[in-house]
Amino acid sequence: MRTKRAGLTLIELMIVVAIVGILAIIGTVGYRRLVNGSRSAEPKQMVGAIRLAQESYKAETGNYAAVHSGNAKPTLASFCPTNAGLTAQQGKKFNWAPACGTGSTFAVLPVHTDGAVRYGYASIAGGPGLNPNPPAVTVGPNTVTFPPPNPEWYLVYSEGDTDGNGTFTSVVGSSFTRDIWVEEE
Repeated sequence: MRTKRAGLTLIELMIVVAIVGILAIIGTVGYRRLVNGSRSAEPKQMVGAIRLAQESYKAETGNYAAVHSGNAKPTLASFCPTNAGLTAQQGKKFNWAPACGTGSTFAVLPVHTDGAVRYGYASIAGGPGLNPNPPAVTVGPNTVTFPPPNPEWYLVYSEGDTDGNGTFTSVVGSSFTRDIWVEEE
């Protein structure tokens, strides 16, 4: 007479381990997507906040704030937060310092954050007699050329390397359209 033994066979145990492994891989991939998605949300929110601040500034003063001088895309070293090491410290957070930049500063625009940021920000503005034409913006394989401006205009740039792999994500907003362009998200 055979007695029944309680327990799992080796094959049943291997199947359970395989299922748990597959579920762990699926969970890890989903978590990475969630983290990367939250990192790309910051520049979109900040570009939107800077756009609102520019519109408020124009309502008060009659023109947009020229946070960075010139009518070409600012260099990465002049982005706010000012950190020439923005390229050297890829993937790290920086304290938002609204008193950085060249010319006027973000201090004239009421833009605040809840904490440190992973991207650098810059905004150029123009109008009659000052930066009459906005620069073309390259976003991915496309170059966006803006129409001749109304008397005043602004562009908001954001760049950052959130994962430290050397590939920078660029986010651009403007006074010409409500669209926000994202490259290398």
